[in-house]
Amino acid sequence: MKGLVFMKMGFEIKTLSIKEIGTDCYQRRIYPERVESIAKNFDERLVELPRVCWRDGIWECWNGHHTINVLRKLGYTHVDCIVTEVATTQEAARLYTKRNNTRFSKPLTTTEDFNGRRIADDDVVHDIDAIIEQRGFKIGHGKATMTICSIQTLETIYSKHGRQVLSDMLDVIASCFSEEPSATNSTFMNGLAYFIKRNEGNIKISTLKKRLSHTNADDIITEVSASRMFKGTKAFESVFRTLYDDKK
Repeated sequence: MKGLVFMKMGFEIKTLSIKEIGTDCYQRRIYPERVESIAKNFDERLVELPRVCWRDGIWECWNGHHTINVLRKLGYTHVDCIVTEVATTQEAARLYTKRNNTRFSKPLTTTEDFNGRRIADDDVVHDIDAIIEQRGFKIGHGKATMTICSIQTLETIYSKHGRQVLSDMLDVIASCFSEEPSATNSTFMNGLAYFIKRNEGNIKISTLKKRLSHTNADDIITEVSASRMFKGTKAFESVFRTLYDDKK
């Protein structure tokens, strides 16, 4: 048996079979290049104990899943783990996000943090999920239509401008720009949300949809970029205002 064994006071430590430890949960996705890099320069003296919990009939790794995959690659069969008692999936997810957003670990990306909080039953995350799903969007990567890559933008709009502005902004994009990936980039969404928030009570979303149905997102972005009077979100507000006032 080839095992990696630690002795550390103050924790409940169990020596576990690596093949019985699950790493495909709500954590960060596993980066093969990182596994390769760690394996290439592997030094047992630098390895931290993985943290696991017993849940749904398996040992689930909630911190150290790259370590587990490196050990698998190198042929280790067993490893000492810090065992954490958790009652629910939500509690494990909260530990995961808290642990990985401290100075003791590399901070989570926005997507990793969002996914962890989703499992932890975060009310804001579930509300944002509901808003985007009701309008036919999905969270993902790349430039596919109706796909939102910037979760941080969604959360910023939600917290800064409110739920209704986020809902209205996505309604407009789904109605007018559903075939244009550029409409779901961070800059465009922030600009549209800013315009809607700044003009609350003075515009109708139904009218805004009608006006914007005659143009496309790329043309709007080009016009914003060419603006000499305004920059950033204020340039978007100016362009959207002009389009809204155009009664053609």
